[in-house]
Amino acid sequence: MLTDIKCTGYQAIGTRDENGTVRPGEQWVLSDQPAHRALVAPALFWAARHPATSLRRIPYRLPASDHATAADGDAKEVR
Repeated sequence: MLTDIKCTGYQAIGTRDENGTVRPGEQWVLSDQPAHRALVAPALFWAARHPATSLRRIPYRLPASDHATAADGDAKEVR
């Protein structure tokens, strides 16, 4: 989903060459206006396509859940 241009709301043509190989994003032709509501922000889409961007280099951790389940598997909430 992060790497599908359609999820940004824009339409794109020229994303593949005659052999079906994905072209570089710089060669794509995008619509001027979004065609539908975006599911993914364009900045996030482009960051996912280019792993060397600064967004991908930022180390992150998921925040600890407020409702962790017990380790013994009884599925009771632990607070």
